[in-house]
Amino acid sequence: MRSRGAWWLGSLVLTLGCGRGAPGAAVSVPTPASTARVAGPGGASVVVPEGWRLGDAGRIADPAGALAVQLVERAEAEPAAAAAAAWTAAFAAPAPAVAAVEERAPDDGWDAAFTVAFAATGEAAAGEAARAEVRRRGARAWVALIPAAAADDARAAAIDAAIASLRAPGVVDEVLGGAARAPDAAARAALDRFIDDARARLAVPGAAVAITIDGRVVYEHTVGVRRLGEPAPITVDTRFLLASVTKPLTTFMEAALVDAGVVRWDQPVTAIWPGFAVGDAALTGALRLWHLSCACSGIPARDLDNIFEADVGPEARMATLREQTPTAPLGETYQYSNLMVAAGGYAAAHAAQPTLPLGDAYDQAMRRYVFAPIAMTRTTFDPAEVAAGDHASPHAVGLDGVPRALPDDIERGTRDIRPAGGAWSTLRDLSRFAATEALGGVTPEGRRVVSAANLGERRRLRVHDGDGPDSGYGLGLGVDRYHGLPILSHHGGAFGFGTTLLVLPAQRVGIVVLTNVRNGGGYAQLPFNAVVERALYEALFADAQPRAAALVAYLARARAAADAAAGEGVERAPPAAWLAALAGGYADPHLGAVTVSADGWFDAGEWKSRVGRRLGADGAAALVMLDPPFAGAALPVAADATPPAILVPDATTAYRLERRAR
Repeated sequence: MRSRGAWWLGSLVLTLGCGRGAPGAAVSVPTPASTARVAGPGGASVVVPEGWRLGDAGRIADPAGALAVQLVERAEAEPAAAAAAAWTAAFAAPAPAVAAVEERAPDDGWDAAFTVAFAATGEAAAGEAARAEVRRRGARAWVALIPAAAADDARAAAIDAAIASLRAPGVVDEVLGGAARAPDAAARAALDRFIDDARARLAVPGAAVAITIDGRVVYEHTVGVRRLGEPAPITVDTRFLLASVTKPLTTFMEAALVDAGVVRWDQPVTAIWPGFAVGDAALTGALRLWHLSCACSGIPARDLDNIFEADVGPEARMATLREQTPTAPLGETYQYSNLMVAAGGYAAAHAAQPTLPLGDAYDQAMRRYVFAPIAMTRTTFDPAEVAAGDHASPHAVGLDGVPRALPDDIERGTRDIRPAGGAWSTLRDLSRFAATEALGGVTPEGRRVVSAANLGERRRLRVHDGDGPDSGYGLGLGVDRYHGLPILSHHGGAFGFGTTLLVLPAQRVGIVVLTNVRNGGGYAQLPFNAVVERALYEALFADAQPRAAALVAYLARARAAADAAAGEGVERAPPAAWLAALAGGYADPHLGAVTVSADGWFDAGEWKSRVGRRLGADGAAALVMLDPPFAGAALPVAADATPPAILVPDATTAYRLERRAR
């Protein structure tokens, strides 16, 4: 089980897109074509990838015959025992020791799912397995033994597709479609109970959930408190930070400006905003307005600058794009970038109001083209307005797994990139936006706000994200199918908020889930949102199978396991001499100044945390954050460097906080 602390700072803030694949990562994985479903062991069946073949005894071989996945049916109850027995049956030899067992979210009608990793022996044959995927239905288990050679191989996508297609007796494909049904009184009461129970089991301080069908609110529920330790309840008018759910609002505004003739989707960005540039002249000239919102510009994520050094202003923040060079060809690879989406919103707004500062121009464009026409009367980018009214406070979990309230102003870094994540809205307001999106750009009262043509440009899949043939990103919108159901979506995660917007265009359904906590981990980014989404599908579609209860039970177990593992190997009270030697001021040109105190605090200014220490096998030390919002994040310490430094790991940028002269 991966602990909550396994994911790094940059993956925490504003990075949730359509929820498919790691935000910011370069994803370019083709989905292999498949042949017909064929019979497997124990009454199971599987779709064999194109060119592969299923032989006797459940052996799926690649086209060259050099690599094979072995399918084995077993009766052992425990996943490790089933995996070991499958190894022995497949290879006629004792299995290596089991190194780890990780439970997976149950799906596709399976009762349970696990990944079992075998310990490396140094003697395994090339065709033998490094891991086993175990799927359980009733008293039987089906085990897929995966060769070690497939771990970093181009054939891994084909293998994953085959395993995902595995079906056993009683495991039935779920296909959703047709008209959505409005929940009746009994269904609404059941949803209330489920959401309340999930909130308690997954430690969510407060939440707000709604469904609209044909522009009408058919379900609405609020639960919990705005801030832990205080009695004020969540209401339909409580403001939540939307984080990345702001992105579809921003591209909706851009579509309205295209309708108005202010900009064109294919217009060069430099023609709209002459001051725009990235760190590659050819790419700067090639970028069109739509490229900034497609997650396919070639420019990767760079969020740590904003996390460590907030409030520099939109102009200064956008200027950092001049330092960023592409890591993939334009239009070819899914790479999620908050800065690029923010640049798109600012560019379009600048075209509408070229004499105003970027932030003011954007705020005015959003009010004129989105909030006012849709009657989103309480949606704002103004932190003072938020602070003065009914609003939820951010929360996150500490290293002990307990959620804690954070200072409200910890989210102020969203101001500089607000087209990508800075809107504050309410259940009532965002439900109106969801309904307008679901109605094809027409408000619930019948007023057209955006043309169908330009709404469609936002919804067109621009880049695949590696999670299936229908999964990818449009313009500020995730585009996918869920059990055959076309969906448009976006999720958002800030320091202390987790939000979801989901639209089913064929059914004219809008779904909104708002929470005031960020409490997921390697097992799930937004666990509460995920189980609520599943429960809403089951309420809306008669053919949906009852899976939400199993999912919330799994996520509760996963959360408990992650909490237990989060502090492993961490010294909560590091040696005083070590802290004293480390204490001082540090700085990086992009992250700004931080301080480490002799009494064990890391203070970035925008946020701070008590720190512990973790020693690696080689004796190298790392600072470990003990407090939210980054509990579990580890910063390697280069104590012997000249000058001493604290390293800040990131996928695309090398950050080095060097100690200043004492």
